[in-house]
Amino acid sequence: PASIGDCVFEDKNGNGVQDAGETGVAGITIFLTNTANNATLTTQTDANGKYLFSNLNPATYCVTFSIPTTYKITAQDKGSDDAKDSDANPSTGKTGNYTLTSGQNNLTVDAGIYKPACIGNFVFSDTDKDGIQDTGEFGYANLTVILTGTAGAGTDIGTLVTSTDGNGQYKFPNLAPGTYCVRFNTPNGFVFTLVNQGTNDDIDSDANITDGKTQNVTITSGEYNQSLDAGIHPKFAPTFSVGDCVWKDNNKNGKKDNGEPGIPNITVQLINTAGGVVATSITDAFGKYNFNASAGTYCVRFINPTGAGLAFTTKDLLGNSIDNDDSDADATGKTINFTITSSANSSIDAGFIDVLAPVITGVPADVIVQCGQPIPLPPAICQSAGENNCVKAIDNCDGFLKPSFSEIFYAGDCTGSANTAGKSKIVCTWTVVDACGNVTSKSWTITVAGSNPLTKQAQTNDEAFINILEKNNLTSLEKTIEKNIVISPNPAKDEILIDFAGKSVSQIEIFNLAGRNILSQNIANQSPNTRIALDNFDAGIYIILISTQNGKESQKIVLVK
Repeated sequence: PASIGDCVFEDKNGNGVQDAGETGVAGITIFLTNTANNATLTTQTDANGKYLFSNLNPATYCVTFSIPTTYKITAQDKGSDDAKDSDANPSTGKTGNYTLTSGQNNLTVDAGIYKPACIGNFVFSDTDKDGIQDTGEFGYANLTVILTGTAGAGTDIGTLVTSTDGNGQYKFPNLAPGTYCVRFNTPNGFVFTLVNQGTNDDIDSDANITDGKTQNVTITSGEYNQSLDAGIHPKFAPTFSVGDCVWKDNNKNGKKDNGEPGIPNITVQLINTAGGVVATSITDAFGKYNFNASAGTYCVRFINPTGAGLAFTTKDLLGNSIDNDDSDADATGKTINFTITSSANSSIDAGFIDVLAPVITGVPADVIVQCGQPIPLPPAICQSAGENNCVKAIDNCDGFLKPSFSEIFYAGDCTGSANTAGKSKIVCTWTVVDACGNVTSKSWTITVAGSNPLTKQAQTNDEAFINILEKNNLTSLEKTIEKNIVISPNPAKDEILIDFAGKSVSQIEIFNLAGRNILSQNIANQSPNTRIALDNFDAGIYIILISTQNGKESQKIVLVK
């Protein structure tokens, strides 16, 4: 006896060949007809799509596959392997004739079938031009949509044409698996919107803005691709102004105050709801920027220039809204979303704060001096940016600044080497605070060392230091011997009152931080106190040296203006 049979498989890609992973279809009815007497046998495919007619007499036979209406038969006789192709005619389901001899087993008679696929979706009015189907954006009816491509077996389908329905929907049904492209037409006066915006392909626009074509898409058996959309909008839609100002928030209060300058050359981007950059602007010399935007929902992103030493100021001082008076940018430079309908929005601002500390220059390198040698004077503080050989600060916020000065003495016996603990040390520090609150300090250390002991070894460290200071005509900012004498107010503005606390005071001297004597006043009588006018003094730090019956003491005062 002879036999004939093989498989009915689902041809997922429609190429007419049973590829790896394409499984059999169960329950398909198959007829075997003897061409000589039309005797017919019937069977069905098993769970794996297999079928077999056995115990056959030698004869010529034809196989007919009866396919459910939910399937179609794939292309016939594709490829070079007869055991893997589809042998059924796509129209009739019949194979060619097969002549079986006694004992022959023909297991190459197959049929590939597929479920019809579909392509379609939507043509929408992209009112805000963001390339996304937003709620409320309606569909366009009666627009022509064209489909081209090839079925999986390589057959060109030609040109299929349809139109959008009353809701803007379109559909190309009953397609064989294959690769296709959709082309949309626009009405007169309309253009295509931005393509492939956002991350959700189901609600973006896929039509190329030039020719209206989508990308090629490949569909498989039974697939319904509903992601090929087109957004359109009027070519000459009205636009509205969006913008305002980028400024330097010098006092860091999150609000644009009078006198705070605009910042030029800041890049500003207009962002749609899909995260796409719709437009870019650069702030002018006054920090102003502007966009002309059509109706829609957007946010603005301000770009913090790299290396500029800037950060965004506090956001929404006056509440979480877009307004004229505060900064609307968060720490990343983005504002909240806002919607433009029929009017301009000229209140979207960003304030920057300066986070770059001032740079102090002119401070000498640390030095070591031997005991008994002159202690070097600290350099003077520059009075203008153009001065040299003095200490000054250059700042991102204020430009030129005058640093303040302080000096601290660390007492030691001065008998060790420069690298031995116990040596004396003077640390001079210049400090500057800019108008943006950034602080810089820079110090200069004078180490007094050597093998020769001080003249007065038995003195306290404080007394020994006074001895050194007097020898070198210096004073210490932080040194006080007499604790009872009171100078007030401190800080002072126009004058100070010195309370002698019952001590006999003979002289009062005032030194600036460069060690220069700028006032010397003898005390003739033994009054309990005295007042000293400071009207003609510049703001800064000064040393008061007071001569009493017990010696001299120094105190620091701060003068503000």
